[in-house]
Amino acid sequence: MIYNGKIHNGIRKRLMYMSLVGLLGLGLMTGCGARDGDSAASPTESSEDASEPLLNSEEFASKEAVSEEPVSEEFDFEEWQRQMEAKALAWYETLTEEDYATAKSTEELMPDDWQAEQPFLVLLGDLPEAETKIYGRKGGADLLILEHQGQRRAFYKVFLTPRSVWPEFCVYDYDGDQIAEIGMICYVMSGTGCAIRDFSIFDSVEDTFDTLYTMPQEEVKQACSQVSWSYEENVLRIGLGDEYEEHSLADTHYSGMGISGLALGSITEFSFGEPGEVFCDVALALALEEQVMPFFLEEMGTLYDNGVSWDIENVHFQVHYDGAGGFWTDGIALR
Repeated sequence: MIYNGKIHNGIRKRLMYMSLVGLLGLGLMTGCGARDGDSAASPTESSEDASEPLLNSEEFASKEAVSEEPVSEEFDFEEWQRQMEAKALAWYETLTEEDYATAKSTEELMPDDWQAEQPFLVLLGDLPEAETKIYGRKGGADLLILEHQGQRRAFYKVFLTPRSVWPEFCVYDYDGDQIAEIGMICYVMSGTGCAIRDFSIFDSVEDTFDTLYTMPQEEVKQACSQVSWSYEENVLRIGLGDEYEEHSLADTHYSGMGISGLALGSITEFSFGEPGEVFCDVALALALEEQVMPFFLEEMGTLYDNGVSWDIENVHFQVHYDGAGGFWTDGIALR
């Protein structure tokens, strides 16, 4: 039993939703501040129209003592994640049948909907043949609700970024147990030099989709670890097994730069092929010692007019689900 799902012609729709930009940009902005030589005002400088009076010696000493105390404890990401998950699932408990009946499909959404102060329900997909509907919590884009044969189950799951690339899914018996599972590809992270999709399996247990498996970045990295590289005298060698290609960087912007290794995972694409097929492409990039951002190999033939043409752009392999919560890959190749 095979059902191919399409997200109502809205997979690549670009809508004006930017509520997550601050969160995604936080990591990129870490460490940005005044440096030696910047034109920031000194804390000891005064101005004629200053709104606060100068501190006397006792007040200054007291303020200095307070400033020595730690400003805040280290940010606990796992605790923040738990709190976000709890809020999303609590919102799910407040939904009524009217919310499901009035949920807008992705093709019905308008830019003004993104300005709504309260989260609302979005119908991501409807497969009558499989008695399956998939809803999302818009406003946080961090909750999926699977409806299968009249039963519903909610998962905390980021499925949308400000680029508004909607999920793709396919209902298929991935593990050969004669019971269909939902395979879903979600665009979970975007930013400067970063575009990441992940692949999840929602496994059917006792007539309801009850268990979530997601192919983690660690398994992607493990597959990519088969790729080898070396760099010496402006010659870069990329290989897989006994096969490799050499390219000279002598006439490029990267000539003479130190290359510290492969930087894999910043751009990760998943895609569906024929029923049951799921492929992963990871863009090949090199980490540089002289700059924070890596450079991606496909850039060499397009951004620089230097006669360099790269045949290798990414690591490509098929993903398989073993039915026990694990994934495995085969046929890894460079292309």
